[in-house]
Amino acid sequence: MSKSKSKPTVFFSHSPRDKDRLTRLKQMFVAKTGGTIDVFLSSDGQSIPLGRNWVHKVQEALERATLMIVFLSPASLDSRWVYFEAGFVYAKGVRVIPVGIFGVDLTQLPPPISLLQGFNITSPDGLDNLIAVSNEEFGHQHAQVFSLDEYNEFFRTESGARTGALARHSAFIDDIRVTLTRESGATEPPSRIIEITAEALQKLGVEHQYLQGGMQQQSGDVQWNFIGRPQHDVGESSIYFYGARMYVEESKLEFRADPRLADMSLAVLESILRTVRKGGVGGCAFRFLPGKTLYTSTPHKLHAHFHGSEARMVGTWSYEFRSLTIRIDNQATTSQSERGRIALIPKEDRLILTDMADALALLIEREVIREEDW
Repeated sequence: MSKSKSKPTVFFSHSPRDKDRLTRLKQMFVAKTGGTIDVFLSSDGQSIPLGRNWVHKVQEALERATLMIVFLSPASLDSRWVYFEAGFVYAKGVRVIPVGIFGVDLTQLPPPISLLQGFNITSPDGLDNLIAVSNEEFGHQHAQVFSLDEYNEFFRTESGARTGALARHSAFIDDIRVTLTRESGATEPPSRIIEITAEALQKLGVEHQYLQGGMQQQSGDVQWNFIGRPQHDVGESSIYFYGARMYVEESKLEFRADPRLADMSLAVLESILRTVRKGGVGGCAFRFLPGKTLYTSTPHKLHAHFHGSEARMVGTWSYEFRSLTIRIDNQATTSQSERGRIALIPKEDRLILTDMADALALLIEREVIREEDW
């Protein structure tokens, strides 16, 4: 028996439309497990050599699989093959692990796939779970060390754009903002928080630009032009990364992020908040500024919009939704610059991006966020 045939086989069930990113994930997984595991990925061009019978090779791989990972993406949810493969292997008594990717939340899927124990990939920890599952199944001891950059690479498409739970709402959400002060739980001064963020990004090898009191320290090849920007852009410390900007304004730390890259930038912010804020992300208000009209005229009309939904009223302008509290800023009591903001507040020290994305989807579906312009 050859050495390769003695290895356990993990079957990556997926949609061919996700092949580029899953091929890269397979490469990273094989490297991190030291080549001790065979991974079958039907669309990678290696698992099934050119000219071979595709159905026959898939059947052979299903027969020898000792573990199956089912990658459930928006594309694979429409694939009959994914459910066939999972059912075939499960009937043989082989462990099947569903994994939600690219905005799919396992908790929102119907049976039978939702009855299996799995996880969502919304951070590097999610990728680490792939190693943890294989260690548990095969008695290995491989290190669980997916970096933030590797996680972000997993979400990169061929065009260089990124996808994620929040990115799909970028047509409706213009900006995501967080303000941190001593009163809101900060344990470090704003300038020190920016230094801590810069140190963390440097350690992770994440491309960023750090401006310290107007002095530029750059990572990567990005060039910035501050001509025409407000003076505080160059007069205070600030840092740019993943379409986000963190900066000092008076005695406050301000964070602003583009929703198209928010899955990556909020993953960084989550780790930083656990270091510099009491309670971590728990109780921290993530404010979403819609690019469309926000309907908030009276509390009873807002209640009518949410009636019959998963959201439950807990205050005049507040609703509970899964791991979050949704708070709507009342236009009658906020300034023009602040009006129309939605605050999504994690109830515990855990940032579940799929819950945030689904909360926004509910607001759009129920026309709390409308298509009309301001």
